[in-house]
Amino acid sequence: MQVRLYRHGGHMGRFAPLDVLVNGKKAGSLKRGETLTLQLSSDGAGIQVAMGSSRSPVLHLRPWNGSVDLECGSSAWWLFDFLNLAYASPFNERVFFLREIARA
Repeated sequence: MQVRLYRHGGHMGRFAPLDVLVNGKKAGSLKRGETLTLQLSSDGAGIQVAMGSSRSPVLHLRPWNGSVDLECGSSAWWLFDFLNLAYASPFNERVFFLREIARA
């Protein structure tokens, strides 16, 4: 399965790369506006993006023989996080978003 992951700009960590984790292991990094292409087994995988202790929820990809397009970036809620909840669990697992946009 081929996975293409695009990173939107956003504000959180806009000048730092996001780590791309596949089944909990680092598979690459993404800077703002970049696209990363990964070749994964057709069995499915759990994908997540992270920067330090801040991360996205795990996106579980079901088995597929084609390609999958994903997008990620920083969530908007943390702009209004005056209590710094983005650094506390479980909120730190929602700082970034990761979603599927197409399958081919």
